[in-house]
Amino acid sequence: MPEKSILIADDDPSMVEFLTSALEAVDFQIDSVTSTEELVEKLLTSTPDLIILDMGIPGLDEKKPAMDVRKRTSTLAKILIISGRQIDDERKAGHLQGAQEAIQKGAGMAPIIATVQAMLQ
Repeated sequence: MPEKSILIADDDPSMVEFLTSALEAVDFQIDSVTSTEELVEKLLTSTPDLIILDMGIPGLDEKKPAMDVRKRTSTLAKILIISGRQIDDERKAGHLQGAQEAIQKGAGMAPIIATVQAMLQ
């Protein structure tokens, strides 16, 4: 089975490094961007299987970042939101629209890997 591709969009280099090392260790193909401009450019030229999207990346609609990405790029990729805020609060506020799943930053490697694997089955 071919490797699944994941695009990480986060402006925090340490989070990008953490996610990259965790997901490459379980054989995912990883690419990353650190700005909204890079994200849009990348999605106009490639189609990852999954986007891991930092809810707070500058330049996106902070109330509905996944919907903003879909509107700007027409991507059909699955989106996993990562947020430093409480996920239940974000869900209730409607901020996760357009994303298939969300996980809180600091959740640890195992829950992130499990969520990604479940999303890509």
